[in-house]
Amino acid sequence: MHKAAGFFEEAGNKAYLGVAYNGLAATHFMEDNYPATLETLYKALKLNTESGYKFGLAHCYFVFGIYYTAWKNFKEADENFQKAINLFQPLGEKHSLSHCFSYKGDIALESGKYQEALENFTTAKNISMELGSPGWIHSLFYGSVASVYEKQGDSAMIFLNIKSANEKYRAAEKNYLAATTYAKTDDTLNLPYWYSSIGGLYCKIGKITEAKKYLVESIRLARTLNSIEILKTAYLHLSFTDSIGGNFKQAYDNFKKHIYYRDSLFNEESIRKTEGYKMQYQFEIKEEQIKLLSAENKLKTVLASRQKQQKNFALTAIVAILLFGGFGFYRYRRSKKLQSQRAILSERLRISSELHDEVGATLSGIAMYSHLTKEQMKSGQTAEIEKSLNVMQQSSVKMVDKLSDIVWLINPEQDSLKKLVTRLEEYATDMAAIKNMQVKISVPEKIADINLPVENRRNIYLFCKEAINNAVKYSNASLLELTVKEVNGKVKFSVSDNGKGFDAVMVRRGNGLENMQKRADEIGAKLILQSKEKGGASVCLQCKIT
Repeated sequence: MHKAAGFFEEAGNKAYLGVAYNGLAATHFMEDNYPATLETLYKALKLNTESGYKFGLAHCYFVFGIYYTAWKNFKEADENFQKAINLFQPLGEKHSLSHCFSYKGDIALESGKYQEALENFTTAKNISMELGSPGWIHSLFYGSVASVYEKQGDSAMIFLNIKSANEKYRAAEKNYLAATTYAKTDDTLNLPYWYSSIGGLYCKIGKITEAKKYLVESIRLARTLNSIEILKTAYLHLSFTDSIGGNFKQAYDNFKKHIYYRDSLFNEESIRKTEGYKMQYQFEIKEEQIKLLSAENKLKTVLASRQKQQKNFALTAIVAILLFGGFGFYRYRRSKKLQSQRAILSERLRISSELHDEVGATLSGIAMYSHLTKEQMKSGQTAEIEKSLNVMQQSSVKMVDKLSDIVWLINPEQDSLKKLVTRLEEYATDMAAIKNMQVKISVPEKIADINLPVENRRNIYLFCKEAINNAVKYSNASLLELTVKEVNGKVKFSVSDNGKGFDAVMVRRGNGLENMQKRADEIGAKLILQSKEKGGASVCLQCKIT
């Protein structure tokens, strides 16, 4: 591609030179050389714009879209794919259009815009069908459409919209089955993945026998391909299936296999990253050696007329500075990489632990009560059955609430102070309605758009949520206030009421504020209690968030 670019540059053909740079940018991208990718893309964009070669310009925007997608800059990626579509459409480049719509579907799905994702995947699928593309392409598009329907069904289920959820799950089933039909003839690599997806879907809608059939087949095919990712997911689905069916021993065994493959995948990824660091280290050392040799040769030429002792001293000093500077820069970069990796791993482990502790325990409880209810039905214990069903219903509602909080807290689109307060206002309004309390919210406009780090946002949210919950339960108040204000360069969150108040000293001696104190400590914040009997109460969190 370098030779082609050189040839077209000599010939002065800007149109073909722009195409050559497009290909060169794609090559740099596959080599993970991102600075070179971006530099070459801008050269291609300039040449294609100057030559007016629309196909080359469209392809340039397409590669820009792929580049920004890899860096999770979905806004820029989507804009570039749309520019490519606007140019490809008049040219009748349907294959390219199909790929653009598919990428836009992936971006929308990643961003939680399910309807937009569905429209883009459907358009890509229809173009593919019109062109008579190979079966493996049809398989991928049908599977993508199915995954969107399934996520829409999951969202509807979170809000207990059962009818809508069932409709979306049926649409997902239809498209997953179409994906497997095409995969059987032309896409055997993805076939076990679609089987695993169908098994997971059937597990959600209660088709236990069918779920198990597809999951067992998925595991069989995944073993032949040595696909650890699919084995990890399939065993997790199979564990849930056995749990629902009351086969708890088998569920436990399958969950252990899921953990085994999950850890294998994580270890494999860690090894790859370690090897990558090692190669990067060796490359940087070689690069530094070349620079040092070059610097030494230049210094020898410049200092040739000086005394030998002075020359050696200068060379030694320069080499030492370069060595320490290069090594220091390498350590700094490596430290930043490791910090980033540790932060991601820590967040994954926290979310995994939270899901295991909160959701896993609740699901186990529901499973036990469902088994108990079966036994009660056999013996006709009507009153006991009703109690068991009530427990399962309450547990399900709590689990939905926990899942909703977990999903919301890790969503980067919810990182502003304004959105945090909106979420808390919704929670406070729902809780206060139980006791007919009024809710008042106060947030200065100048600090409403401050972005919060995910850990701060999580602890502030859970702190205020607990304070609201306590005020509603124990204060006997008629007014609940949530106030946010700036105090001496810090932000103060206050949950106040006009109720009966409490003895702040006695409350601190008890266990009631232990969780809130823990939340404050985790982000280096200060917990402030203000109250007197029959004079209302205020629980405050004061912290730095920028």
